[in-house]
Amino acid sequence: MIRLPVNSLWKSFRLMSFLILLTNLCYADNPVGIINDDVVFRTVLQKPVQEINYNQMTYIRQTFTDGEWENMSQTIAMYDDLGKIIEEISHSWKDNEWVNTAKHNYSYDESEQLTEKLRKVWRDEEWIESLKINYIYDDKGYLAEELRQNFSSDEWTASSKSRYIYDEKMNMIHEYRDRLIDDTWEPSLEVIYTYDDQGRLIEELSGHFRTSGTNVTKRNYTYYDRDLLIERAQSSWNNDLEE
Repeated sequence: MIRLPVNSLWKSFRLMSFLILLTNLCYADNPVGIINDDVVFRTVLQKPVQEINYNQMTYIRQTFTDGEWENMSQTIAMYDDLGKIIEEISHSWKDNEWVNTAKHNYSYDESEQLTEKLRKVWRDEEWIESLKINYIYDDKGYLAEELRQNFSSDEWTASSKSRYIYDEKMNMIHEYRDRLIDDTWEPSLEVIYTYDDQGRLIEELSGHFRTSGTNVTKRNYTYYDRDLLIERAQSSWNNDLEE
């Protein structure tokens, strides 16, 4: 098995998500969009709605067409008293109304660590279980494994699993993902994370394993002062096996 390059998966994901959020997030009472020629997208954040046992936030994705803002999708997120997300409900805009599409429920252990994410899809006017992810932590509280299961024919069946390796600074440096094929776990993905002296992710090297070879992708990150990400470069190539 080849070994490929990464530092913290969560740092990378959170950083990129935060930058994307900054570019197109606006509030309902002061909507602003990102304009690209004739196409404009924006995400509208509704003001929080205080409920008895949780906080609710609503995000609406819109597009600018023919001089008007049109709804695309909506996500309603609900949090407990400690600020942990407990449920997300997604809708699509169809025939001038919001239509259910998917729901995610989150479960935690006594240490407030996420232990399960359950996905349901809206089908035939009811929520149908679709995907379940279970999270396992090491003795230091860091994510060590994920197990994904699909729901079909009234039972859960394992589909893939991931393992995470950390360095002495507890930066994630390796991710391994296997998928279950004919009752045998086969390598599917390997990612190596590399960090600079300040603990910032500077490179991801990932390999997707196929029967014909390995599809390799490398991402490099460049930062400015105050850890501001200013550039992300990506390159890909195939290591096809000779027949």
